[in-house]
Amino acid sequence: MARLARSARTRTTAFSPQEPTDWRPTQVRRSEGGFSPYFTHAAAWELIADKLDEGHEVEVVELRKPPGAKGYVMKIDLGPDVPTLYVKLQLRGGAGRRTQLSLLGTELTMEPRHVDATPTTCRPCAECGSSVATSWHSHTFKYGSGASAADLTVRVPIRRCDDCDFDYLDDEAERIMHEAVCHHLGVLTPSEVRGIREYHGLSRAAFAKITGIGEASLGRWENGIKVQTPANDRYLRLLAQPSILGLLQEAEGVASVPAGLAGRARFRRIEVSATLRKRQRSFSLRPRQAPVGLAA
Repeated sequence: MARLARSARTRTTAFSPQEPTDWRPTQVRRSEGGFSPYFTHAAAWELIADKLDEGHEVEVVELRKPPGAKGYVMKIDLGPDVPTLYVKLQLRGGAGRRTQLSLLGTELTMEPRHVDATPTTCRPCAECGSSVATSWHSHTFKYGSGASAADLTVRVPIRRCDDCDFDYLDDEAERIMHEAVCHHLGVLTPSEVRGIREYHGLSRAAFAKITGIGEASLGRWENGIKVQTPANDRYLRLLAQPSILGLLQEAEGVASVPAGLAGRARFRRIEVSATLRKRQRSFSLRPRQAPVGLAA
């Protein structure tokens, strides 16, 4: 399974009503840090593959969908004071089909866990202020138009207020759907964009000044108001490298000067003197001597 998990051709998170998935790696905080505080798709798969290679314990369970199929559950410890990472996998394949490893779900959970439990929390109702119950459901929405339109399916929290008899989606659902759009387009999510800036320890204003990105645009990307263009997304990925940002800081004139180098020129500087000017006036080019035997 580790080999299948490492290859983009043999791993999948595709959702269908018959084989539902719940793939949310970008909501799982990484323990080792990096420019993004949360997992990316590739990093989550690498973690799963590494744990499988290490011989991590895998529990075989029976799935409800598809009925009777086998699932493989891993409970991965991410470190002290961090909830357990719950991962459920399934092997898909059959006659004439390539065997694929399907990731059915990733989520943080505190032990003990009941696999089919419905998470509930209390929040104030947006209408009357009473406490509401939260349940997670699959939600499909259309992104784009025309031939490029796509149906994206995510798991979102549905808030319900019994006093108002009112069901609604809130900002958390909007964030999850926005991240799904980012994944569909192959661009960084808002948390990843913010993570790059915070990795360098810069305020939004300072980061915008050094990189030339508009501070307002940066704020819209970080807050999920707008998706950055592919060109800006590639630029942001380059900015995750300290060496790239360092070059921009030097160009902007905000790079720190190492101790002992203050006041020293970066390149060799020639002092003009009377002796140097005299040597310059007496300098002339001499014709090149032809090799022996080739003289006219």
